[in-house]
Amino acid sequence: MRELIFQINYLKTQLTQLEKLFVWAIIVVSIDGFPYLPLNNENRPISIIVLMIYWAIQKVKSRSVPLFEIRMWLGLTVLIFFTLIKSTFEYHDYRGLLKFMITGTLSVITIVTCRHFIKGLLERFSSEEVIKIISYSLILSSIIPLFIGILQFLSLQGLIPTIVSDIPTNFFSYRPVINRPQLVSSEAAHAATYILFVLFWTYSFYHENARFRRYFLAFLFLMFLFISSAMAYFAFVTTVIVYWITCHITNFSRIFSNLWIIALAMGIIYPLQEFFIIDYTLYRLNIIVELLSNINMETVTFWLQADYSFLDRFGTPVLGFLSLKDSLFLGAGGESFYYVMPQLIDNYFPGMLANDILAARLVKGDHLTVKFLPAKIASEFGLWGFSLFAWYIVSTFRKINSIQLKTGNTLYRGLCLCFIFSIISTYMCSYFNFSVILVFVITTYIYDASTVQNDNPTLA
Repeated sequence: MRELIFQINYLKTQLTQLEKLFVWAIIVVSIDGFPYLPLNNENRPISIIVLMIYWAIQKVKSRSVPLFEIRMWLGLTVLIFFTLIKSTFEYHDYRGLLKFMITGTLSVITIVTCRHFIKGLLERFSSEEVIKIISYSLILSSIIPLFIGILQFLSLQGLIPTIVSDIPTNFFSYRPVINRPQLVSSEAAHAATYILFVLFWTYSFYHENARFRRYFLAFLFLMFLFISSAMAYFAFVTTVIVYWITCHITNFSRIFSNLWIIALAMGIIYPLQEFFIIDYTLYRLNIIVELLSNINMETVTFWLQADYSFLDRFGTPVLGFLSLKDSLFLGAGGESFYYVMPQLIDNYFPGMLANDILAARLVKGDHLTVKFLPAKIASEFGLWGFSLFAWYIVSTFRKINSIQLKTGNTLYRGLCLCFIFSIISTYMCSYFNFSVILVFVITTYIYDASTVQNDNPTLA
């Protein structure tokens, strides 16, 4: 508690009123879930509303629009015009265009607001202090979700009355807790993604109070396990493996010296597995194991038919990339993938139509989207859009990874870890996902600021 009070006081004394508003956007990100369409029944991207207020106040105060923001709005205008052409001459429907105008606008506002906040801090603070401010904000954002998560877990174990957890849960979510904690989200997998984001960030950047950090990380990890999301488990392992391969200089002596830590962790996790590997999760873990051990078209087709979650998180990204050829590498237009999805299924995976949930959603006319950001961009803006996005991702990651390999600075290693997770997670695929944009913007400007400081040691 003393550490949390210290963090709150630090933020109160070091930041301006406008910067504190941005911190509130970070704090409420825990109740965003997956931002699909603003303020629908399923998700409530409150952080975007706070960012829009920040953006409006900043515009009134500055009475100017920076060149960077002008370029962003011009780029969005081009994408909207492209989508308008597609909607008019191919789909004869404007629902996708309308949704893209909303998501695109929110995306630009989110990007320029994050940029303004980070650049403003870097004018007054070092890179380490900026990271500290973000770390404190994320830790504070997790307090209420974790507290409600404890209540949900205790009620599921029959240790407290269900109503004790239902009351705070229903305040944030329309969906009741069924068999696993979901924190303040309507979907357990969304909650697991949020927990992982805070866990990776805290592990990487928070070092001030070793005791608090140790207990906080252990608690985050246990809650992540109890949420019991197979896709989150997969994202966690994949992120660590990719980080180890791309961002780590192999030290075999260090590997062997840490084997006892791995053995101890497994010794703790194994007897607790009955509390976090529920039948629903075990079923999906078996799918992943079977695919990794025996991947072929027959196996893939079977699971596309049998499991909608697998179809949604594997099938739609594959279709997204395959759509490049069908759209002549131009893309379907912003938020317009669902117009071409039925034809793609018929061309490549007709067996997917045997999935009852997918068939019902297609008949209903639901707005289906691609649950993987690179595939989403490829499907909607073709080879040109995907190439620009891939160029930014690869070049930015190479820069930050190169400097962390040279210096061994934990600041840059942490950015690499969070950067990888932001790309891999299938629950961070909205154009205005605040968490992803925050990581991208921080990675870009922390690198630039560090380069300036290295070139001019007197500024460090």
